[in-house]
Amino acid sequence: MPNNRWFEFIKRSRKRYGIVKAVSCPAFNNEEVYFTDRGFKHLMYKDGIPRNKNEQAKRMRLIPKARIILGESAGYSEYREIKQTDSIVRFWAFERIVGAKTVKVVVRQINAEPKHFFSVMSGKRRKSTKNP
Repeated sequence: MPNNRWFEFIKRSRKRYGIVKAVSCPAFNNEEVYFTDRGFKHLMYKDGIPRNKNEQAKRMRLIPKARIILGESAGYSEYREIKQTDSIVRFWAFERIVGAKTVKVVVRQINAEPKHFFSVMSGKRRKSTKNP
């Protein structure tokens, strides 16, 4: 995608991202999950390094699905807590199968701050591991 089209795509994505400020999440007793600049920046960068354009575009296109997943999920699939010197960072993951892909949405909370959308990604649908 030429640079001028790329910048327009990012601009439109940023505008669409900012339309909905928060989503009420049943998994958190309908507590709001906020869509902040932190989440948008994480879609563009990882550890301060820009993601490649294909990865950025893929994640941008998943934002509407992320909002739906958070708004409909009664539970989360993963939880992780990282204790740092002066803070505790919590992560929750929500997964849903969409077509042939699994979409994963990550929510983050730093200390007692409000929960916020942190990331969305998709991957191949996992095969069932049920015992016979």
